[in-house]
Amino acid sequence: MHQWLRDGAVNASHPRFFGLFQPPAGPDAVTADALVALHDPSLALGAAAPLAVALEAHVLRALAARIGWTGSLHATFTTGGAEANLTALLLALGRHFPSVRDDGVASLAARPRIYVTAETHASVLRAAQVAGLGRSACREVRCDRAFRMDLRALREAVREDRAAGWAPFFVAATAGTTSCGAVDPLRALSVFARAEDLWLHVDGAFGATALLAPNVAPALDGVAGADSLTWDAHKWLGSAQGAGMLFSPHEHLAAQVFGVDAPYLPGGAHPWSTTLQWSRRAAGAKVFALLAATGWARMAARVERCAALGERLRARLLDDGATVFGEGPLPVVAFATPAMRRGADDPAREAARLRREGVAFVTDTRVAGRFPALRACVANPSTADADVDALAEAVRANR
Repeated sequence: MHQWLRDGAVNASHPRFFGLFQPPAGPDAVTADALVALHDPSLALGAAAPLAVALEAHVLRALAARIGWTGSLHATFTTGGAEANLTALLLALGRHFPSVRDDGVASLAARPRIYVTAETHASVLRAAQVAGLGRSACREVRCDRAFRMDLRALREAVREDRAAGWAPFFVAATAGTTSCGAVDPLRALSVFARAEDLWLHVDGAFGATALLAPNVAPALDGVAGADSLTWDAHKWLGSAQGAGMLFSPHEHLAAQVFGVDAPYLPGGAHPWSTTLQWSRRAAGAKVFALLAATGWARMAARVERCAALGERLRARLLDDGATVFGEGPLPVVAFATPAMRRGADDPAREAARLRREGVAFVTDTRVAGRFPALRACVANPSTADADVDALAEAVRANR
């Protein structure tokens, strides 16, 4: 079994794996996850696994403090960012349209509107579909030159939609877009959302880990003004997969939205009554083990090191005449060589070459859905200067 899993999948632990947000899981987190599998506590009921529930609450409170939320809080582990984004959308629906819980969206006089950009993760569109709003409830707002949500365009879109009979309620901001690592203007968006009575959700599945590093955290300035935040511990943080997280300062809203009558279970604020999931494993144990073994200072150093490597790669590419999409500081680098801009080379073909020749694992993408590019994400703490330099040299040789 070990050999099958080792040889039958991409080696995401390699220091030149610049593909998706998947750094290697540390031994402490792996051991904790194995212990969870052995004892198999179910987190549906607090009384059935009190230590596991308390452990998760402790981890979530500690991370919430890095967001800036130290008071009342709803926070839970999820299967990943897609579930967390869906949860945030359902919480927002429950707050703005309470009748939806029992009577569905058909009970509404006006159709709810969601605001996204071309860089918003596709899981938000799927969440709109699953919630019964339909994907067309999402209105795409233009980006600025750095691929961040344009506040003027958002303001105009909200005004137009209200005049046309829509019911604006949800802004899907991103802290670290998948294609180029862009961070939307969170502080300005939070001020606007409060003034317009809109729910501001921040998808920080990758980028929220920047909050752990003093030199990188300012990129997420204003995140504490959001109504909810998605954060995946199995991305930049380095936990094994299946450790998404959803945070919201609206402590009691989840029970109103997800609470149901289950007479065979005791009442109260048990995990099953405040989340989409019912029975679930203790995903927080591996995150607790990871943070306890690493410590805040070493974790901050890891994050800052990855950010510095991303900046090093950007600088090398720019020096060689490449176009780099986005501005950083998150270490997701999307770029097009002069040959790609001329149409003489194709990003997908170049990515395949780099993988085939063993230079590095990179992927191709379309930034904002329009600009073909290569994409490299630095999330592995074992990646070194020589690794990003090797990628830059290989790309330069074929420009």
